[in-house]
Amino acid sequence: MKNELSSDIVEKYIKKWRITLTGDFYCDLAMRESSNNQFAENRLHYLGLYQVGEPALEDAGYYIKNGVHIWGGKWLGKNDINSKDDFLNNKQVQEIAIRHYHSLIWWYLRDYHDMVESLINDIKISKAGMIAYSHLVGVGSLKHFIDSNGQEDTEDGNGVYGSDYLEAFSEHLNVDWTIPVYAQKVI
Repeated sequence: MKNELSSDIVEKYIKKWRITLTGDFYCDLAMRESSNNQFAENRLHYLGLYQVGEPALEDAGYYIKNGVHIWGGKWLGKNDINSKDDFLNNKQVQEIAIRHYHSLIWWYLRDYHDMVESLINDIKISKAGMIAYSHLVGVGSLKHFIDSNGQEDTEDGNGVYGSDYLEAFSEHLNVDWTIPVYAQKVI
C-alpha cells in the first residue's frame, strides 16, 4: 500500500538525501541505503540493496560471524546462499532476508510498541520509523533514544543519525513483511 507523505518530509529528504520518498517503505529504504543497487558493498562492508551487515544476516539465519574478519564467518546455505557473492547476486533473497530481519526487529521492540503515535523531539514515532532507526544503528540504540526522550541519538559510521531515519520513515503507514511476488519462488 502506498501512502501520501507530507510535502515537508519529502522536500526535506530530497534536499538532505537527494532522493524522493515514495511512501513504499522497502523502495525508499533500498534507494536510501544503496541507490537501489543489489550489488553494493560500502566502505564499511555492508551489503546489497539494504546495506546489511553480519549481525543482520546472522539474525536472519544466513550467516554465523567468527568475530575475527569481516565476512570471514560461515554462510549457512539458507535459500542456497553460500557466500557473499551468492547474496549479492540474488536480489530475491535480499528481499526475503530483510523482511525476516525486520520482523525480528519488531519482535525485539515488543516492549516499545506502545510508543507508536507518540512524539519525541517533534518526531512522530511510527512502526516504520522504529524499524528504520533500528535498521540503521540497532535496536539497542533505538531503545536508548526512546528511554532518554531523544537525548541519546546514535549515528552510524557515515555520520547519519538514527533520528534522521525515524523522521524520514515516520509517515510510512506500514512495513509489510510479505515477500514480493518475484521473490516467492525462492522460498
